[in-house]
Amino acid sequence: MAKFVTSDNHFFHDKILKFQKEAGTRPFETLEEMHEKMITRWNATVKEYDTVYMLGDFSFGSWDKTKNILYQLNGVKHLILGNHDQWIKPESKSFFASINNYFEYRHKSLHITMCHYPLAQWNRMQYGAMHFHGHTHGNYHGKGRIMDVGIDNRPNKDYNLWDWDELIELLLTKEIVKHHENTN
Repeated sequence: MAKFVTSDNHFFHDKILKFQKEAGTRPFETLEEMHEKMITRWNATVKEYDTVYMLGDFSFGSWDKTKNILYQLNGVKHLILGNHDQWIKPESKSFFASINNYFEYRHKSLHITMCHYPLAQWNRMQYGAMHFHGHTHGNYHGKGRIMDVGIDNRPNKDYNLWDWDELIELLLTKEIVKHHENTN
């Protein structure tokens, strides 16, 4: 089973159409069109038992609206909360394998930190650890093995999810920043 990462889907956020249309990453006229195309792209990429790490700002809608989107999406979902995930309710837990504010994962010999926000320093970065984040819509490029995994930061502006293995391969080409070096 494959793994994927995404962030900043912004379902039900009407202003994202204006903000990101100007950036060229969301070429949609309506929220309905955006939802339909994003759901179709997600399900063409993610199979039923694939794992998806969702790094926040998934939806601006109510819980009822958001769960209707979640019902339509393939995959075993892990949610890392973002600043706009106000729709979370106690019953939301049944839709996710986990819900966290911050998450650390071992992938083979690599350590991966996932958080909605970009961090200047993260655990084990001096040993080559990676950091996946969202929030910045492609407008932040930190030093080291760090990547904004939001859909607005995708190559070719294809609003798709990031393939886990391809993301790791990409980050392995980035420099390792030592813990006590200046990261400014």
